[in-house]
Amino acid sequence: MISKGVISGKIAKDVFAEMMVTKKSPQDIVKDKGLEQVSDDKEIMKLIDRVISENQDKVKEYLDGKDKLLGFFVGQVMKLSQGKANPGLVNKLLKENLKWWHYFLLNFQFAKKIANIIEIKPIANLKVIASLSIKYPSKMADNGLKPREI
Repeated sequence: MISKGVISGKIAKDVFAEMMVTKKSPQDIVKDKGLEQVSDDKEIMKLIDRVISENQDKVKEYLDGKDKLLGFFVGQVMKLSQGKANPGLVNKLLKENLKWWHYFLLNFQFAKKIANIIEIKPIANLKVIASLSIKYPSKMADNGLKPREI
């Protein structure tokens, strides 16, 4: 059941202990107690979004280079899922999500600099700013700016 991704190693320990007491099959225990591992990307992303929105201070610290906070985020997602989320998938999706935030903030800061250089206020649309950076490359170069790719 672990190799098929139905349950995690942590849940397997609980199932094994229950098997010793009740003599039930692992499949029956998992089914009866609702212990199936959550491996649905959308469900896990809902949990990740919640953890990120509730821990903005930790997100900032992570984006500032405190990489060990990834374990904190994984732990929070696992806590919300009551240990049912697929930990490998949680890790993968968290890294992707936090990487997206990193690139978004870099590009947002870049867009703000461009807006100030070409005197556009307020910043309403990052796509507009990006297209303007193409139209005004000399102003960008004068200010030492280079666009970053996502």
